[in-house]
Amino acid sequence: MHSKEISVSARYSGMAEMLSWLAAAAVEAGLDPLHSHRVQLVVEELFANTLMHGFAGEDDSLIRLALITGAHGIRLIYSDAAPPFDPTHAPGREYDIERPGGFGLNVIRSVASALAYAYRDGRNEIVLDFNLHP
Repeated sequence: MHSKEISVSARYSGMAEMLSWLAAAAVEAGLDPLHSHRVQLVVEELFANTLMHGFAGEDDSLIRLALITGAHGIRLIYSDAAPPFDPTHAPGREYDIERPGGFGLNVIRSVASALAYAYRDGRNEIVLDFNLHP
């Protein structure tokens, strides 16, 4: 098992930094491009939701991400200090031509093999597992 972590400010520049770090960490962990892109998409959705819905804009608090690789898959642990929000119980959105967007939770749920949530010490913690071998 191998683990790496990063913390960045809850700012759009922090999102770019985290995604760049994640892409490099995925290569280092030996992820194929398809799995790497899926993991990056999920983190981008989580980060964007933190900024848009959690903080309603940029914030000086830290967003943390841990990438843990194992023989059968990877685990991401995403953590932010936004108000509590449990994505495991929030409803997904259906397509609505009058109101585009809002499919982030659907994407996250469809790409991750498992999703868990906890609110600890004033932080949302989202644990996502990705199976690399079906």
